[in-house]
Amino acid sequence: MASKLEGMERLKRRIARIPENIREPIKEAVQKNAEQVAGEIRRMAPEDSGRLKQSVRTEPGRSPMAVLIKAGGPLTTVPIREGSGKLWDYALGVEYGVKRHTQQGVFKLDPSINLLTRAGRREAKGKQKFHPGTMGTRFFYGTWLVEKRRLRQRLTAAMKRAIAKSIDMDKAA
Repeated sequence: MASKLEGMERLKRRIARIPENIREPIKEAVQKNAEQVAGEIRRMAPEDSGRLKQSVRTEPGRSPMAVLIKAGGPLTTVPIREGSGKLWDYALGVEYGVKRHTQQGVFKLDPSINLLTRAGRREAKGKQKFHPGTMGTRFFYGTWLVEKRRLRQRLTAAMKRAIAKSIDMDKAA
């Protein structure tokens, strides 16, 4: 944990040494690129109710020039089951998938079924509902992998333009 904090402090010191006339265009390029990637993630997200697409957003990062792209949160958080009181962000299920499982608490057992006997357990098992599981769509990470190279190229170009402009301004002065 300490090494992560040291790394962040080192990054902040290095960013502070970048001249302001170069830093500002780079911040704008980072924000613009993050918005473009977020738009592409929105486009790739599966649409059922539309809440998942609406939940894709950009937020400021910890570093002055960092921008985070996030999906999910309050807009996609739903109860696991009615009355359970537990919440689940279904954006995670869409991204990573859901394994096969028994839907607990969806059925009511007849009190006459004796769960201590093999026949009773077999009868109770027949009344349970199974969820077959789903494959993840990788709408978020897959899109990030595709866009990462273009993002890096656009940021490099923005930095070169900002540095060249700064050098031209220094020569003129």
